[in-house]
Amino acid sequence: RMIKSLKDFRRRSVETVLETVGKTDKTVDPEFDIHVAKFQLMLHDMNECGAALHSYLSNQKVMFTDAKELASSLSRIYQSNTSMTEEDWPNSKCALSCDLQAIDFARQWVKLSDVTRSSSAAVCAEQALDRLRNAVTKMGPEIDAAVKERNIQQKDYDSYKRRLKALETKKETYDNEGKGASKAALENAEELEKFQRKVETGLENYNYHNKKTKDDIIAAKLNHDEIMDHLLTTTLVCQAELFSQTAHQLNLIIKSLPDQRKVEQIRQRIHDFEAQGGVKSEKPDKSKNFSILPKVALTSSAPIPAPPAGERKSTPATAVANPAAMTHKPPPPPPASNPFAESGNPFADDSSPPASPSAPSAPPVAVVEKVVDVKKDSATLVEALFDHAAEEEDELNFATGDVVEVLEISDNGWWKGRCHGKEGLFPVNYVQPYNS
Repeated sequence: RMIKSLKDFRRRSVETVLETVGKTDKTVDPEFDIHVAKFQLMLHDMNECGAALHSYLSNQKVMFTDAKELASSLSRIYQSNTSMTEEDWPNSKCALSCDLQAIDFARQWVKLSDVTRSSSAAVCAEQALDRLRNAVTKMGPEIDAAVKERNIQQKDYDSYKRRLKALETKKETYDNEGKGASKAALENAEELEKFQRKVETGLENYNYHNKKTKDDIIAAKLNHDEIMDHLLTTTLVCQAELFSQTAHQLNLIIKSLPDQRKVEQIRQRIHDFEAQGGVKSEKPDKSKNFSILPKVALTSSAPIPAPPAGERKSTPATAVANPAAMTHKPPPPPPASNPFAESGNPFADDSSPPASPSAPSAPPVAVVEKVVDVKKDSATLVEALFDHAAEEEDELNFATGDVVEVLEISDNGWWKGRCHGKEGLFPVNYVQPYNS
């Protein structure tokens, strides 16, 4: 078997070389060549479509997450301002009029991003993307293998034809020289008969694989057509459901806005751009980039927002051994230069497009936050400077003036304490050392 494989390999290699230099009568089927070329183009287009759909679903998730974060930020602004008192900001009043809409805006975007979008994306991935991926990964190798086997049969057939032709030429020479009965002529006749049978078998094998491969490509094309129809339908329905439900929920909020005249002005401005054929160039203008002012240290006793819930467990903390360190934790110090002279987006350098702030990354698994258990015989007490309403189950509620017993201290902005018989986490910048 090994010897036969080596002979087959040598024969096909020779045939390939002869085909390359044009010294053999290669069997050609123009229809087969068209089928293969069209299939390769079809497979390339399917790959491009799959990559585009994958990118669309990924970017859709980013877009809806950013929209949810924007709505959440607006809601926090409205809630903090509408609950502001004269003591919080003397000689000032809140003129915001859309607090209910802002809260509803944030609530709806949580649902739209976490429920509606994820459901639409799951159906689109299941019914369209996965089906397309499975088809490409299956039909590509199958057709490649079929084409390879067909080409092997074509080379075998052509090599048998070439060998038969040489034997026929030699027979003619023996006959012309009157040596038809010689031993060499008889041996040549046996070889001639053997290769006549090989040519017949080779032609049968070639025709079979040539036709089968073309049939397989046509079947793949029909499968492609059915898959693409289903992909288009699925994508359209998923997009329509997602965007129609999004538009419906947002329009309900828009209808409740107090200034409907402003709503119509904004809509008209959009329609004006549409009438002009849209915005021709959307390249960012650096002179118009939104500028985020760096944080500066506060000199007043106004409360600093507590660290986000997701952040309190994400930053490894250094243990704090000195209770005196429980003073108000300020934000990062201001830069040496004038903070208000900086321009551009600090979240991205000039070489990259502005990016939306993202949630803090989770720490590596090996990183464990260090905390210090406060000994019971030397209880550490702190006094609440501001009210703290728990936003999560593991947080601690207290009011201004409450005394909190510290159970665990850490340098990540969140400590563990006990107040009114309950235990939980609280932001350090909401308390001060207690002087009994």
